Amino acid sequence: MRYFAEIRYNGFAYCGWQVQQNAHTIQEAVNKALTTLLGSEIECIGCGRTDTGVHATQYYIHFDTNQTIDSFRFIYQFNSIVGYDIAMLGLYPVDDGCHARFDATSRCYHYVITHYKDPFLNHLALYQYDQLHLAPMNEACQLLKEHTDFKSLSKTNTQAKTNLCSIQHAQWVNVGDFTYFRIESNRFLRGMVRALVGTMLIIGREKMTVAQFENILHGRDRKLAGENEEPYGLYLSGVNYPFINNKYIRLPWMLGNTN
Repeated sequence: MRYFAEIRYNGFAYCGWQVQQNAHTIQEAVNKALTTLLGSEIECIGCGRTDTGVHATQYYIHFDTNQTIDSFRFIYQFNSIVGYDIAMLGLYPVDDGCHARFDATSRCYHYVITHYKDPFLNHLALYQYDQLHLAPMNEACQLLKEHTDFKSLSKTNTQAKTNLCSIQHAQWVNVGDFTYFRIESNRFLRGMVRALVGTMLIIGREKMTVAQFENILHGRDRKLAGENEEPYGLYLSGVNYPFINNKYIRLPWMLGNTN
């Protein structure tokens, strides 16, 4: 039987999602907890990769087992052994053909910037003293919806077969002492959101024009765009499937909440 599980995690102490040799990862910790509970070797499949230090407030995995699981009890047991920085929120039996990565219809990320220095927000938000000019940044967001090839914002030498993405939503907003970026797309390239944020912050500091940004998109050269921004303000905040009615986007309470 195949199960989908909704989890969330603080990625600060991990080298990203995917299992790696000689590195502590989210997938490794989840596999270990599942294997312990089910008494057989479990290798879960995640809905995508997240980099070192990136967080997820909504992330889905699937795994297979011959056992019928009591969801309520299983979630409690999983959360008791997996560690303080990972939590399971839901567990759903699905058809055997359902796939956490390939069946996702869209994914949503938030990037959080704080404009005051707060030690309690270390590794949860990017401290940015400069005042950002959001009007040109949001003009650039509109351009994203008009383009589909984002090679300029992707890590090089990846195994991706295409650089095409369909961005459905992109917006910067100020809420109190925070600035939030929200972007939703059918798919993202490796490193794309961090490269995009790093480039748009240059626009917000008025050191790049929107026209120059569009030239970067047309150029299809990663060297033209800004550097990847720090990972600690980045959250995978929503993953949508046709068979799970749970479009749920929420940031940690200390960061407020914006949709």
